[in-house]
This record gives sequence, structure tokens and C-alpha cells, in this order.
Amino acid sequence: MEQSTTFREKFSLKSWKTRDILVLVMISLVLALITFAGAWVRTSLEAAIGVFGNRIVSPLIIVIVYTGAYIVRRPLAAIISALVMGLVSSPFLPAGLATIFGYLIGGILVEISFAIGGYRNYSLPFMLACGLVYNLIGIGLIWVPFRLGALSPLALGGVVIITVVTGLIGGWLTKAIGDAVMQSGVMTQNAELTS
Repeated sequence: MEQSTTFREKFSLKSWKTRDILVLVMISLVLALITFAGAWVRTSLEAAIGVFGNRIVSPLIIVIVYTGAYIVRRPLAAIISALVMGLVSSPFLPAGLATIFGYLIGGILVEISFAIGGYRNYSLPFMLACGLVYNLIGIGLIWVPFRLGALSPLALGGVVIITVVTGLIGGWLTKAIGDAVMQSGVMTQNAELTS
């Protein structure tokens, strides 16, 4: 007779395998490298076209913060991945140590979204919703620094439209990249979970 396990037992750090940790750290290191290029592109676009530059690059940010947790599919994966990326990236990015704080905020948001899905829902509609909500929360986080309240209604509407579109693109890209990595055999035990 199979023993039933509680949600807490099934989704605790005890359920992690050494391979999960190694794969998450490796993926986080690769994503940190992508962050180097992405941060300079975002900074350049923000300098050129303001908040629109920030919103145009947001699909890349969504992919960076969601992919590790999407592939590993374990509780706390998003926070661990965010911490690794922040520690590795902080010496090389314009924000310095504040980078770690920014990554941890992103990791917490990702962790909450996967917890809402019970660490079981990785469908395309769910990932689209995750990207959209993450991007909409992002507007709140940049409201004061980018003085969004001072924008004209037309410009603010444009920011919202770009945010919605790029949030959906980010969710779709995360699923597409994550599924491709999983089907390549990196996480063979999770390959059957792609849906």
C-alpha cells in the first residue's frame, strides 16, 4: 500500500535531489551571463526612450527570473535561483549590490505564482498569466522612478499596452525555452511534466 504524503512533505527542501541543486545553479549561472548583456541593453534603451525601453526589455527579464524555477519545479527554486543570479551579477551591473535585492523581489514574485499553481501547473495559459501579472506588478515598482504619473494619458496607455503584450511574450518564451531545455534531457525526470 502506498503511503500518502502531505503537501508539506512533498514540497519541502527534503524533496530536492543533488541533481536538482546542480542543475538550478548551472541554469542560474547561464541566466546571470544573459543578464550582463540584458542589463546594458535595458539601460541604453531606458536612456534613449525612457519607460518604453524598460517595458520593451521586460520579456527578457521574465525569462531570466522564471526559467530556472520552471525547469527545476521545486519549492524555493525561484528564490535560490534569484540569489545565485544576484550574487554573480552584482559586481558587473550598474546597480551593484542593489541587484541582489532586485533579483530577490523577482524570485519572491515567481515563487508566489508557482505556489498558487501548487507547483503543478505549468501550462501555457498559466505561464502567460504569470508573465502578464509579473509585468503589471513591474509597473508598480517603476512608477515613482520613471514618474509614470506625469505621463499623458495616451503615453500611459501605451505603457500599459506594451506591458501587457511583453508580459504575454515573456510567459510564452519562458515556457518555450523551459520545455526545450527539459526535452533536451537536462531534467529527464521532469520531462513528462511539460504540458
